[in-house]
Amino acid sequence: YPDNEGALQQAIKQAAMSMQVALLAATEVGCGTCWMAGINHERVEAAHPMEDGATLIAMSPLGRPPVRMGLSWDTISYHLTSKRRRPLDELWMSEVWR
Repeated sequence: YPDNEGALQQAIKQAAMSMQVALLAATEVGCGTCWMAGINHERVEAAHPMEDGATLIAMSPLGRPPVRMGLSWDTISYHLTSKRRRPLDELWMSEVWR
């Protein structure tokens, strides 16, 4: 698409949408994955040459995450909640508009 910037931008958008669908599908089957930012395109394309003038748009690691014990929401929220927090009744104000 060197001579058509609009077509290039559309191709990038379509590739990004396809990548997002692939990431969601991988997550659905239990794989760990994420978008990779800051890709050094020259190094990647030197290691893995692209055919027919293709350009790298996105890439992602893909794998099985280690098995971990599940935590309940109560356990997580207990550890994430500040212990110095004021009680809600000291902060909440209830008035009636008349």
